[in-house]
Amino acid sequence: MPELPSPDSVELQEFRSKFSGYREVMQSRATAYKGSQYTLEKLYELYAGLGNRARAMAETVITEWLESDDEGLRFDARALLREFNVCKKGNHES
Repeated sequence: MPELPSPDSVELQEFRSKFSGYREVMQSRATAYKGSQYTLEKLYELYAGLGNRARAMAETVITEWLESDDEGLRFDARALLREFNVCKKGNHES
């Protein structure tokens, strides 16, 4: 399973790659386990355990997911934003 890098030693681009990679692994497991909520549950657990700087980066990535062509990615983004009462950010860092 991909590990998230320490937010103190990483730029947003690397964090984005690892966070998205984590979701992809969880999505693959969900398919194998035939568990439709598995990915979302794991994303909830991951997000809940993040520190302030990592959460800020995760929120940027999650907000970017809202613009994805992938319906599942948009669904997960909306669910995370709703579950953790995160306001959508208007501009994205790269």
